[in-house]
Amino acid sequence: AQLGLASDDGMWSGLVNLYLGQKFWLSCEALPGMLERGWGGFMFATSEIARGTQKNPLGATVLGGGIAMMRDLATTHIGSGVTFNCYAPGAATRTYEMYMEQINAGLMTGKDRDQFLSHPRPAGPEHVAPMITWLCSDAGADVTGEVFGLSGGSISQWTRPQDGERLVKADDGGLG
Repeated sequence: AQLGLASDDGMWSGLVNLYLGQKFWLSCEALPGMLERGWGGFMFATSEIARGTQKNPLGATVLGGGIAMMRDLATTHIGSGVTFNCYAPGAATRTYEMYMEQINAGLMTGKDRDQFLSHPRPAGPEHVAPMITWLCSDAGADVTGEVFGLSGGSISQWTRPQDGERLVKADDGGLG
């Protein structure tokens, strides 16, 4: 069965290399110099697709993988002066234009349907640039390991995955 955009091995490899490979290889090349200077910042682009809301498992995999990579790098290099963050533009970007039909179809059936119907076209990139500028400034120098949704003049900080309630095997073999 076809999953999302992946229709063959070549497409899978191409999207993994594009969305994860670029982040990985850029980090490998740029990080040593940043660590040596004790200063720098990585801004990984992601998307609402990463949350698994757009009926696009391949997109969720590659964009969600970028978030996981960013958070691991942020944890590994905390206190080094190098920051790692993601931004998820809710704006009419080139990527949005490429996948507009698929994105809109996902939004029409997803949890954001009512919001999508009230604002069917995302705002432009002018609503994204101020947050990225702030994160790259001295004012944002201590912010690392975060994902920010930027849409139409609003900013949201995505919550982190965390453990929920826990079941523990009791001495009598039951769950408690």
